[in-house]
Amino acid sequence: MQTERQELWRSTHLLTEDKKELARVVLDEIRRGRDVTKTLRSHPLRAGGYLNKSMLVAVYNEMVAAGETQEDARLLERIRMKPMRTLSGVTTVTVLTKPYPCPGKCIFCPTDVRMPKSYLPDEPGAMRGLEHDFDPYAQVRSRIEQLKSVGHPTDKIELLILGGTWSSYRR
Repeated sequence: MQTERQELWRSTHLLTEDKKELARVVLDEIRRGRDVTKTLRSHPLRAGGYLNKSMLVAVYNEMVAAGETQEDARLLERIRMKPMRTLSGVTTVTVLTKPYPCPGKCIFCPTDVRMPKSYLPDEPGAMRGLEHDFDPYAQVRSRIEQLKSVGHPTDKIELLILGGTWSSYRR
């Protein structure tokens, strides 16, 4: 079932030439001052649904890389997903440590053997840790790529290290 979900996600997020052309039209309207949400809603996809902001950011980045348009920080701010996340100029990236047993038997604490104590496997950061076998480098790289793909700056990072009960680790 997980592969079906992944395949569905890929098919809806795949940037076809039709979607790219539509994204160019949408970006042009947004650049001229039109509201982002209204513009997206006024240009539905043929198969149903709408372009999303991550697609707009991807097409914008392609256009800048190809020299079709100049960088426009104001436009990127308008199409960025969850702009509050990096409003301070600092991007937070979280890394999860490998599971390590905790001597505590707290009844409220989740105890999934695949995860560090007190973390659930369906939390976004925990899923990333599990997906990358808790390799810190791979987790950070994946998250930075993800943040870049939706238009966030990644030049200043705050790294949070989470997982387990630190006092129960061996020295």
